[in-house]
Amino acid sequence: MVHRQLFKNRAVCACASMIAMFVISVAAHGEGVLYVDDDAPQGGDGTTWGTAYRFLQDALADASGGGVTEVRVGQGTYKPDRDEANPSGTGDREVAFQLLDGVALMGSYAGIGADDPDVRDFELYETILSGDLAGDDGPGFEGNLENSHNVVRVANLRVGAIVSLDGFIIKGGNAADAPSPIWSGGAVYILFSDFVSQFSLANCTFIDNVAKQGGAVFAYRGVGEIADCAFVHNAATEPGGALHLLNGTACLWSTRFEMNEAFEQGGGVAVSSPSGDTCVIDCHFLYNTAHWDGGGLFVDFSGGNRLLSVSGCSFIGNAAILGQVGADGGGLFSDDVRVELSDTLFLENFSAVHAGGAMIDSDVESLIVNCTFLGNTAGYDGGGLQLLGGSPKTIVNSLFLGNVAFRDGGGIFNPVSGGGDAGRRFANCTVAGNTAGGVGGGILAGDTDNVIENCVVWGNSDINGQGQESQVTFSNWPFPVNYSCIQGWNGTYDGVGSHGNDPLFIDPDNGDYRLSSGSPCIDAADNSAVPKGIDTDLDGNLRFVDDPDTKDTGFGDPPIVDMGAYEFQVVSSCPWDLDDDGDVGVKDLLILLGAWGPCKGCPADFDDSGDVGVKDLLILLGNWGPCP
Repeated sequence: MVHRQLFKNRAVCACASMIAMFVISVAAHGEGVLYVDDDAPQGGDGTTWGTAYRFLQDALADASGGGVTEVRVGQGTYKPDRDEANPSGTGDREVAFQLLDGVALMGSYAGIGADDPDVRDFELYETILSGDLAGDDGPGFEGNLENSHNVVRVANLRVGAIVSLDGFIIKGGNAADAPSPIWSGGAVYILFSDFVSQFSLANCTFIDNVAKQGGAVFAYRGVGEIADCAFVHNAATEPGGALHLLNGTACLWSTRFEMNEAFEQGGGVAVSSPSGDTCVIDCHFLYNTAHWDGGGLFVDFSGGNRLLSVSGCSFIGNAAILGQVGADGGGLFSDDVRVELSDTLFLENFSAVHAGGAMIDSDVESLIVNCTFLGNTAGYDGGGLQLLGGSPKTIVNSLFLGNVAFRDGGGIFNPVSGGGDAGRRFANCTVAGNTAGGVGGGILAGDTDNVIENCVVWGNSDINGQGQESQVTFSNWPFPVNYSCIQGWNGTYDGVGSHGNDPLFIDPDNGDYRLSSGSPCIDAADNSAVPKGIDTDLDGNLRFVDDPDTKDTGFGDPPIVDMGAYEFQVVSSCPWDLDDDGDVGVKDLLILLGAWGPCKGCPADFDDSGDVGVKDLLILLGNWGPCP
């Protein structure tokens, strides 16, 4: 399962290195801890929970003198304009909580009054940093004209600084009318002077913040990690409804972006001119809106070979609506970066112009593996996916289902040459039930340096109906279509091994496009066309599974791979007989022990847990002996 780990491994390494560097740096500064609780009496020195500071600003002022590595904040609400000298607040909108180099700011502690004040629970013990200085905020940013410009700020730190914010709800920042440069990042404004300083935001929720750029968070330069956070209902009048990363690099991990809005690019997130690779892992982009490109995520870099790695994510209900310029990429818009996209869902996203699901415009090689494009809509071209740029792009093990383009390319719009051999390579994809108002109901494809291999393209429709030319439409000269199942196939397209026989999907009316027993697509594709490292299908099941009831009609040494995104799985009456000798015995036990540990899709994973372990061993032993 090389391909399923490729993207995450890179991101894990990057994030692990970042965390390790933070821990080392903090340890080097000492072991001092200060405590803050809004229920504490005034006059505390912050050295224990019993003598905690009442106001966070007092603790940060103390920590700035050195010797402190952590500030622990109990549940409650804290505002930037309040300290012991001004307990009722000053109303100064430009005051913010300043993060300090090497000092971790930690919230969600039970605090004073609890049996154990050091217990942390992010849901039970809410620690709120609020920019609502007057306490009069209403829905839809109502009443925020007196709110703090930035609730939290990072600025004027040394080269190589490390800052951390963990376990807070940050809300009510309003930088939209702030003076330059603090008009960005209503919740958190980060300004580094170098590319090596680091920031970490973890276990935080950002709600109802607004700014010109980065409605909730703006980060300039440096290296960042954002993990286990949620960005909900933030807005920017320029790029990055929730988050704008400019001239830096970051890894976003297990974070939700929901109902954010940008009046330019990146309804959820905008990444502009990154200084390094960008990782987006296990994140969810839900119902975000951009008035320009990238309803969910926008990534743009002019020059260089930066990597955008997106893995295990979902883009659902995002929209790029028409503004002063084009609105492309309802879910994702990427321009001039190397894209590696895996195990990601694009569901019911919308673009007013191109690419309802995703737009990849790049002159460097890109890869899409195990992705699903379902029910996305484009006002013009590319209902599911649009590919531009002069680089090779490989799309493998992916499903394009029920996407709509009001003009061309219902499932996939690929109008231009990729450049070089096999500039665009579509392998083991299923493209079904897509619609175009113009041509290319399934795929509108470019020049002769493209190739379609091991695919099923069926049930797509356009202005010409549902024939061969509606399944795959060529914008120029036809290119090879090999070992694929194409509705209406009549042999006029170049290629070998293809046919137009009904693929016999299990239940297409209910969205199940797996192959049923007897399908002419089983054991009928080309083993050599499967990209290196691809050993599972879209479901995570093993590729190259032989069906003994089907004659091999494909190419290669058995077992022969199937056409389409899903491999037909033979259901054995004796799945515990791992060596297929008719008996569950010592050899089977050795095979199971050899697969011990994480092993999603392994035959020895009898309980489908994604791990071969004790339960699987007990199942095998319980079926010891001759198969029934």
